[in-house]
Formats: sequence, structure tokens, C-alpha cells
Amino acid sequence: MTPLDYLGQPTQYLQTKGLVFHIESDLRIGGNLIFSDGHSLKTTDINNTELIAGSANERGHTVGPAVDARYQSITGFVQLDTDCVIAINWGYSCLLMIDRVNSTSTQFSGVCGDPGFSDGTEEARMRNPVSITRNIHYPSEIIVADTGNNALRMLDVVTKNMSTLYFDPVLLVAPRCLIFDRSDNHTLYLTGSYSAIYKFNLFTKAMQILAGGVNEHGLVDGPLKQSKLSFPRELAQITDHIFVVATHGNNAVRLFDTQREYMWTYCVGEKLINRGHTGDAQCSVNSPRSAFVVDDMLLIGGQYGVVKIPGEYWHIIIHQSGSFFLVARQKLLTSY
Repeated sequence: MTPLDYLGQPTQYLQTKGLVFHIESDLRIGGNLIFSDGHSLKTTDINNTELIAGSANERGHTVGPAVDARYQSITGFVQLDTDCVIAINWGYSCLLMIDRVNSTSTQFSGVCGDPGFSDGTEEARMRNPVSITRNIHYPSEIIVADTGNNALRMLDVVTKNMSTLYFDPVLLVAPRCLIFDRSDNHTLYLTGSYSAIYKFNLFTKAMQILAGGVNEHGLVDGPLKQSKLSFPRELAQITDHIFVVATHGNNAVRLFDTQREYMWTYCVGEKLINRGHTGDAQCSVNSPRSAFVVDDMLLIGGQYGVVKIPGEYWHIIIHQSGSFFLVARQKLLTSY
């Protein structure tokens, strides 16, 4: 029996024109989701989807009126409030402000097209950042995964001052996506080094590899220290100690338990099955990049759409002594 037998089959939830790098609840329009669709930012109630900025078909870098703005790829964003979104234009090494009231897109931090590594305000530079997240302790700060500089950066959105939060290019290579642990808000988990998941203490600045290793690709379940994964991207927390990670290199949805220190594969996409991978359940994911929990559903975003795993079919499965066992027939979000 596989995790899929317990958790339920993912089904198509939303069709898109490009890669869904990030998705979350829309603060401006209650009940909607806001998501990146390749080179654009959109909002949807599932039945109707509206363009906020950019274009799903044309890429590049153009600021100005939001619908005329062009982005290479919006790989991450943070909603500051109901009116403003800070977004990454990947490939141009800058952060942009998307004003939803005035429908404009302007440069916010860094200089688009001028990569570098320096702190400060006007002199701040980044190199191909991939994702950003809000500092839950100080809402005026956002943490930037400065991928090309192998660093974590901190940006004060009021003063626009950028500082370097963490830099050790031997231990941490190409950080990608970050999430705070809701059961221990001093801790962030992040993906990086092309094949690793890290645990980072925001206050002590202690960084350690939790799963996988630096550029050690594979698809291996088991104890976290022995597990392998390939190009992990976004993380989502579904219980106090169980997380989902979208691994587009594995073309798979993986789960890991920080309490029992175990990783397992929920399901793999058709691409991996076609390459001869056997032993795991197949599901309809395609190059998964994003993961988000909302309204009793787990959403996995990838190429051309978002799939959902409804909460009414979820059961908590935990690896112990090398085998699955059912802990509880309950929704995963009861403690969310």
C-alpha cells in the first residue's frame, strides 16, 4: 500500500499557461488565490482568472502600467498588504513593486539588469534571487533567497535597506525557497544546493543540512540523513512536524517528518514513470515547483497548472521502522 492509497489522488484544480512558481491566498480579494503564471501575476476564484501584471506569453523586463509590464519569470512574491506586492523578476536580479490600486509595476530593490552582491539601500545588489518570504517577527522585513550569491538577505521594506543574513558558500549553495516552522517560529526550512533541505535558526544563524546533500541528486526515501532528492523547490507545512516539498527534478511530491526524521515519496509524475522509475504511486504532477495549503486542500503548482489533494481524503501517514502505518483517519489541517 502506498501513501496515495491513503491520501487520495491529486486532481486538476487550475489550468495555467506557464509554470506556477508560487501560490497563496489573495489578501485583496477574499476567497481568491494569487499566483505566478510564468511571466505574469494573476488572481483567481477558480472559475474566473484575472491578470494583475505581466503577460503569460511575453517575457522580458519592462516597468510601468502593470498590464504592459514584462517579466522574465515571477519566481516568488510577497503581499505586503491588500494593495502592494513585492515580486521577483528572475534573471534580472531585482525586486519589483506591483501596486494593485494604481496598476503599476516599478523597481523596488536592487537594479534590474545589474547583478552584484552588496548591502545598503540604493547600492543594494542581488544575483538572481528566486524567492522571498515575510519575516514573521518583523512584518516590515522580508527574507530573500539570493540564489546566485549563495546567501540569505534581509530587506526592510520601509527603509529599503538590505543586509546579508547568512552567507557560507561551502555549506549553502543556491538557496531556493523558504518557510517558517509554525510550531517553532525561530526555525526556517529552506531548499538549496540543488538537492538538499536545510534547517536555519533565525536568531543564532545556525544552518544545517536536514535532508539530502550538496549536489547529491537522487530519489531515495528513508531517514532524512540518508534520503536523496533532486531540485527541491517550495515547501508547505501540513502538520506541526510534517512538510511537503515539491521536487521538480524528481517530478515528485515528497513528504518529510521533522520529528521522526524520515522522508517518503507521496507520488511521482508521468515523466518519471516513463523513465523507468517504479515502486511509487503515479499522480498527475508535471514539474512541481510550488506547494500551498488552503481551505482544507494541498495545492501543488507546476507546468501548465495546479493539482489538488482534498483534505477529506487525507490521512496522516508516518514512516516508522521502514514501513507505513496509519496514525489517524483525520484531516491534516485540524491543527493548522
